[in-house]
Amino acid sequence: SWRLQAAIAVLIPFSSAISILCFLPESPVWLLHKNRCSKARASLLKIRGLRQETPEFTEEFDEMLVNCQNQRQIELSELPTAEIKITEKTQPLQNLW
Repeated sequence: SWRLQAAIAVLIPFSSAISILCFLPESPVWLLHKNRCSKARASLLKIRGLRQETPEFTEEFDEMLVNCQNQRQIELSELPTAEIKITEKTQPLQNLW
């Protein structure tokens, strides 16, 4: 029947997506952007298939950390800044600051 075929067609991709979400570790870069350094380190270890840190791993993680910090600085520098024109009407407000 068509209902059984439709159910099978839906269940196979759905079960694949759920299994990927359950077993795939979170992105170390995303975790670093969220200031979760220890989880990012553990995630990168899992992705690399390592039980403990190696010099190459430490170098890669430190590079990711520096790149994340640089990206954060760039994002902060690109934020719009407000310029307030001081006039007679806004002069009393300036005294509040």
